[in-house]
Amino acid sequence: MQENLWKNRSAGRAVATLLGVLGLALSSVTPTQAHDITCGDILGPGGILQLEHDLTCNLFSGGITIRDGAVLDLNGHRVTCDRSIFERCIVLTGKHAQL
Repeated sequence: MQENLWKNRSAGRAVATLLGVLGLALSSVTPTQAHDITCGDILGPGGILQLEHDLTCNLFSGGITIRDGAVLDLNGHRVTCDRSIFERCIVLTGKHAQL
């Protein structure tokens, strides 16, 4: 009986350790540095992207589309567009797209 109790505790500790390691791995996911994001880009599906510089979009380049689970962190930068040309400079489409 005592032997089975020891095996159950060992298995429980192994599961707890595995869940702890998995939790640390998932919580340490950092945004992808994406210095090559430019006006006209379609970001996604999925992914966490971080802007590294300001963007100024025009008629020829277009705005930015974030789609289907992609996340764009502006990281303190600005995305600007000519208001007379664009209705929306950044467009979120699909499910769970975030800015």
